[in-house]
Amino acid sequence: GVIKVEKRTASAQVEGGVHNLHSFEKQLF
Repeated sequence: GVIKVEKRTASAQVEGGVHNLHSFEKQLF
């Protein structure tokens, strides 16, 4: 159960990071 939670949080952080990068680029341009 712990491993599944870690994978979810890891994937969530990656997806969130990508989303933040896109939003940041929109602000720059």
